[in-house]
Parts: sequence; C-alpha cells; structure tokens
Amino acid sequence: NGGTWPNQEGQSPVGRVLMFSAEDDDADTIRPRLDAAGADVQKIFFAGVVEKRGEISAIGFDLTKHVAVLEHEIASRDINVAILDPFNAFLGTTKSHEAAQVRAALLPLIEMAARKRVAIIGIMHLNKVIGGSNALHRVVGSGAFTAIARSVYAVAREKDSDRILLVPAKSNLGRAAIKGLAFRIVERTTVSAIKAPAIVWEPGEVSETADEIFASANSADEGRGARAEAEAFLIGELRDGPVESEILSRDAHDVGISESTLKRAKRSLGVKATKSKFGTEGKWVCSLSPSKEIKTA
Repeated sequence: NGGTWPNQEGQSPVGRVLMFSAEDDDADTIRPRLDAAGADVQKIFFAGVVEKRGEISAIGFDLTKHVAVLEHEIASRDINVAILDPFNAFLGTTKSHEAAQVRAALLPLIEMAARKRVAIIGIMHLNKVIGGSNALHRVVGSGAFTAIARSVYAVAREKDSDRILLVPAKSNLGRAAIKGLAFRIVERTTVSAIKAPAIVWEPGEVSETADEIFASANSADEGRGARAEAEAFLIGELRDGPVESEILSRDAHDVGISESTLKRAKRSLGVKATKSKFGTEGKWVCSLSPSKEIKTA
C-alpha cells in the first residue's frame, strides 16, 4: 500500500504480491489480517494449486516441477514479491534434511527470481532445540536453506515482555551493521466487522542479534558451547530421517562445526550409524535415537 517504513526511514514502493500458504486459509485467516494491516488487497494474489489447460487441478504447487508456472504467474500479474509459507511445504518429494537435494531443488527458483527481479520470501519453522549460539541452526531442515538465502531474519518474543523481535541472523545484502526491529500485536476490527490481529512497529532499533537472543533463552545447565551447537545442528539435519554420514560431515564443516565436535555431539545424542546396503556399494547413514522427541513451533 506504499506505506512508511519503520522508524520513518522513507516510503515503501507499491508492489504486487503472490502468496502461497499451506497452513492458513486465505478467506478466514489471511484476508482479515491483510484488511487489519491496511493492505491494498487488489494487489495481492493467492496461489497453491497449478492451472492446467485452463482448469484448476488437484496437483499441489511444487517448486521442483512448477517454476515455469510460477514465472508465468509473475509475468502475467506483474508480481514483485512471492511469499511461501512454510517454504519447505512446496518442495514436493525433496528431502528437506539433505543439503544436496535442497540446493538442486532451489537453483531453478533462484535463477528465475534473479532474471525476473522478484523477491522470494520463504517462511520456515524453528525447532525448539536448546543450546548452541548459532540461530541459523534453529531453522528446521537442512542448513542449505539458510546458506542459499541472501538474508535470514528470526522472529522471537522478547524475554519478560510482550514485544516481538525481528532480528537479522544473516545479511548478505543490507548494510553491514543492520539492526533488528520490535513490534507488538494489537487487535483491529476490519471493515467487515471481523476482529483480526495486526502489528504495530516500535520506534528505534534492536541492538541484539538473533544469536544473542536465542542464547539468552538457554538455561545455564543446558550449555552454550560448541557441542551444544553441534547437537542443535544434528537434530535439525536428522529430524526428518536418516542422512548419509558423508553428507552430514560436509554440511557440518560448511557451518563451522569440527569433526571432533560433531562426534562428541553424536555420542551425546545417541546418533546411530548404520550401513544402508551390504558390500562395496553400501553407504553409512546417521539417524537420531527414537527416544529423542523433537518439537517444532
């Protein structure tokens, strides 16, 4: 709607948005929130299924198959931003814990977005693993999601406050010392007499980083050292099923976890290593102990 940025940092450009949601209903959840936010709904389009020969098919939208369809929608509707929530719900049969598969699945999307000059916003869940100082390890799925993204922001409730923080976990595009923002959720009545939540930005910036905010939430006896960080990484990588040991070690190295620390974390979590096949073609795979209950939010 061309409103002002937080902290009076200027006027935002007017854009057209394509939204994919696998969790919230367009009519009874997303639309009232858009109305409460003052959105120009004529510039917002919902998607989630694929049009085939002029008819809506039962095939769910899949980024590994339908990037050409997405590009057509972007071009025909003059879209500036595409939002996918949650991002990994639109990756078909891609194993979200395997970095190689995630990278292969996302490369066509990245190429298309760069060529069409469209922003892609992917919303991901966080795991509830405690320990470790790297906020990027809290993102559910492979570390490839955050490695490929140019900017990553975390949303977390401020301790002992009703404020919610939007803080950078990674920024390859913005200014070097980019800061976070804070907002509160209020209730507004829309023109349709529906009560819906809306956000109100707080003045000023948040000096804490995502790493600092998540680290401060950890209790002292849960540890914040290298091993705790490696444990968080392992749980994130193995939560959806076994991963080849070689791939796991490579991805750990990519995010700065040493092999020795990884081994200690495996022992601590009771990670099991088994051979997928017999003979020379067999590969070692790692999996979490069944007793490890991992929750997401």
